[in-house]
Amino acid sequence: MAYSDDYATATDAPFRNRVLMSISKTAASVAGETPTAKNRVEQKRHSLTVDVFSALYAGDSALLIDRFIYTAVPVSSLTTSSTDTNIDNSISSIWNDVAGVSGADNA
Repeated sequence: MAYSDDYATATDAPFRNRVLMSISKTAASVAGETPTAKNRVEQKRHSLTVDVFSALYAGDSALLIDRFIYTAVPVSSLTTSSTDTNIDNSISSIWNDVAGVSGADNA
């Protein structure tokens, strides 16, 4: 898709609301993960989860959505007609990236 199409998708209000619900759902899932040996990865993933819940509770979701949507739309080729499952898969797939997890964290 052209960048202008990606931007139109990323700024579509109903689509942004759907992405927000997916972010919330993914945060709840990450919060319930069982700890593993990858402590730095988990710290970053859980820190993002705390940021998500804090923003949701404060009613400050615009910046939160922006953190995800401008990555999810072009990377996953999301459109306003994408299914909720497509959106969920996209948000889950970029969670570590948005959290700042690097290759060194996985070593």
